[in-house]
Amino acid sequence: MAEVMDRPHGMAPHLSWPWATVGEAKERDVQIRAKNILDTISKERDGRALVEKKQREAAERREALRAAKGIRTAPYGGRNPVELLNESLSVTRSRMEQNLQKTKHFQEHLTKTEAENAAREERRHRQEKELSRARAAHDSAIVKKQEAADKTLLKRVQEFDKKNEDAMQRSRKVLDTVSEQRSKQLKQMAQKREAELKRASQSKTAIDEAKAKAKLELHAKCQERRELKDFKEKSAKELQKWKQTREEARSSRAQHIEALNLENESLRKKLRQEYITRVNDRAATAAKMVEEEARKLRTTNKQTESSATSRMLAARNARDDGMKKFADAQDRRTKQLERMKQGAQTQRARMQVLQRMQIRERYYATELEDSVTFRKKLQASDALVNQYFDGAQTI
Repeated sequence: MAEVMDRPHGMAPHLSWPWATVGEAKERDVQIRAKNILDTISKERDGRALVEKKQREAAERREALRAAKGIRTAPYGGRNPVELLNESLSVTRSRMEQNLQKTKHFQEHLTKTEAENAAREERRHRQEKELSRARAAHDSAIVKKQEAADKTLLKRVQEFDKKNEDAMQRSRKVLDTVSEQRSKQLKQMAQKREAELKRASQSKTAIDEAKAKAKLELHAKCQERRELKDFKEKSAKELQKWKQTREEARSSRAQHIEALNLENESLRKKLRQEYITRVNDRAATAAKMVEEEARKLRTTNKQTESSATSRMLAARNARDDGMKKFADAQDRRTKQLERMKQGAQTQRARMQVLQRMQIRERYYATELEDSVTFRKKLQASDALVNQYFDGAQTI
């Protein structure tokens, strides 16, 4: 009885704690989260290396553009303009081919990443199903163990009650035998006293003393019976109190298990909802960026469409404006690249920045090519105008 009462919540010795299953599940969840964090860190490291490589290539291209710009400021550098034009066209063509190849590689990498994400999501769903099945099996095993423990505990209680009842019966028998012996002794003593009274009828004091002694013995016997009755009542109250504590411990344990299960379910739903919202937000931002870049390209194409006649008429003013725009575009590009370097925080953001950089590089390459051809046309138009004015002066 003392061994059972000393255990926590009156549990059987062969059972584990009821929250061991939930702790193991939490530990497994922590391991899965740590693995996902390590995967994201490795992916961010790869993306950082890719961004650094792209930045080095962009720096090399900027150096090449600066060198080409320095050569073009000189009057053809002592070379044929047609050769310079062919060389610039070949360089531009090779860069466009390189950009197309890089775009193809990036698309392949993107499809591969999406396939890996889908496979990872499928594995996670499968692991969740397996975990739920294992948790259900473990919970059912715990319930069976608890039922078996309750049965064994009930059996022990019944055996204890039976032993207590047997002890009570034995004590009753002993008391009955003692009372019978005592009654026999009292009868014998009464007979002896009567004989003594008959022999000592003249001594009244002896009779009074015998009566007082008999009264004291009768009072002691009543006191013993009263103590036995109090012991029975006290043992019955203790047994009822022990049963009540056992029921309270069982109900509190069931409530604790139910609360932990509800907490795990709410946490799982919250994590899934956060993942879905994060994926939707990223997809929406990517679509908006693609649409914005397409709109910018359309506007630039519309702005660059003009006829050769209008360019010939506004040659001198357009030349200065074109050079100023080109310088402003170079400054904006450098500032924007610096902002991109400072603002890149995650792998997906870096990939989006890389896409925008590639699009702007293609745009600036075409703009540079247009500015070179436009400068050559301006020079040709200036030569024609000078020839016209020279001819007019001679005339």
